[in-house]
Amino acid sequence: MTAKAEARLFRRWLLEEFSARQLGVAKTSFTNKTHWCWHVEVPKPQVTGEVYDQVLLDGIYLAYGWCLITATEGRKIIDWQWCQRENSATYQALMNRLPAPTVVLTDGGAGIAKALRLTWPQSRIQRCLFHIRANTITDLTHNPQSPAGKTLLGLANQLMGVKPPKTPESGLACYNTGIGYIAITLTRKPTLPSQGQGNGGGHTSGSEKPINVLNA
Repeated sequence: MTAKAEARLFRRWLLEEFSARQLGVAKTSFTNKTHWCWHVEVPKPQVTGEVYDQVLLDGIYLAYGWCLITATEGRKIIDWQWCQRENSATYQALMNRLPAPTVVLTDGGAGIAKALRLTWPQSRIQRCLFHIRANTITDLTHNPQSPAGKTLLGLANQLMGVKPPKTPESGLACYNTGIGYIAITLTRKPTLPSQGQGNGGGHTSGSEKPINVLNA
């Protein structure tokens, strides 16, 4: 088997999650053929000094206590930083090598927030909508029981379908509508059923479908 074929085998096992058996190779044979792939040094992208409109910063935790922080400009990775965990120092080590972009997209973690204040204070910060939704589900679960929880989850789910507003005014209007709807929902007292009525009479059950305020 050629080195190219061994590398292809290793890539399929690593990225496509095939087992050695599924690839038609005995486990011991697979280990012997691909052990060199672990020692291939991946060249880091050359830092050109280009100022990007947007940069996405995020970390991924890997096996054996490693964490990889990457900087992406929307199409490709422009730099990365190995560390043991995400904190302000490791993010700063990466950010110090890059010019400050116009906008930074982040998950809103405390470590990166501090690094941004110290290193790229002029960059505008955009929270990642996917992480906002994921954090909301972590707090509320997929099936919240309270009306307020259902409303908040509905708004979080709508985030994934948000489109850029046609004008700044329309975007601000959508935002204010959403904030107002949350405030009303959280402060509204449920109407108790009147005497003699069944469970369905005059009662706010909390099962109302949240209105779509984000794309109004």
